[in-house]
Amino acid sequence: MKSVLLGILGLVLMVGLVLLAVQNPMPVEVDWVWGKIQTPVWLALICAFSAGLVIAFGLCATPLFRYRIRARRQRKRISSLEQEIHGLRTLPLIEEDESNTDSREV
Repeated sequence: MKSVLLGILGLVLMVGLVLLAVQNPMPVEVDWVWGKIQTPVWLALICAFSAGLVIAFGLCATPLFRYRIRARRQRKRISSLEQEIHGLRTLPLIEEDESNTDSREV
């Protein structure tokens, strides 16, 4: 089901890109810091959209990766503490009778 939805989304995106290219073929001059470029309007729009998408993903992904790293560290810490608890549960208990008899013999 998920792949079908992604396929439909991809198809809609492709149709939108074709319509954008067909309706905006006129050239436009883009002034960069290092020079000027003559390019079709549709290509300039796609480049601007892609650059914005990459920047937005970078800004949103940085905290997400930080939270995932923190969660992984906490899972490891919890696992080590659970192992410690299990080790403490399996330790043999010293009976009071043995400890009392040892002190009487001395």
